[in-house]
Order: sequence, then C-alpha cells, then structure tokens
Amino acid sequence: MRVVHLLRKYNPAEWGGTETAIQRLFEGLRQHRVTSVAYCPRIENSHTTDPLTESGFEVKRFGACVPIWAI
Repeated sequence: MRVVHLLRKYNPAEWGGTETAIQRLFEGLRQHRVTSVAYCPRIENSHTTDPLTESGFEVKRFGACVPIWAI
C-alpha cells in the first residue's frame, strides 16, 4: 500500500517535534509494509541534509505560497 502525506511545510533545517513525529509515523507504517510519500512546498536554497530522504522515504516538493502572519 502507498500513502501520501500532504504537509503544509517541511524544512529539514527547522527540525522539531512535528518533523520527528512524521518520521516516526513513516517508520511505523513501513513496518506494516506501507510506503509513505511526503508532498510539501518547495523551499529555496536548502543545503541541509534531509533525515526523511536519508531514511529512505520519498519527499516530493511543489511550488506553493505559504503565508505566515504574526497574529
């Protein structure tokens, strides 16, 4: 089975709790023979290594505008 995860943002340079939870979810699903693919907005000039791709998970990026407003 193949599962798509659509992420609002994913930047390996800003790794935190949400990203760690996603990685653990992907690893848990892999144990049940589920292939996870993450779709997330493209980031500019990222030269940081990506823990998800290094773990063998597929990350696909697309062009998008991610508005961030301070409220």
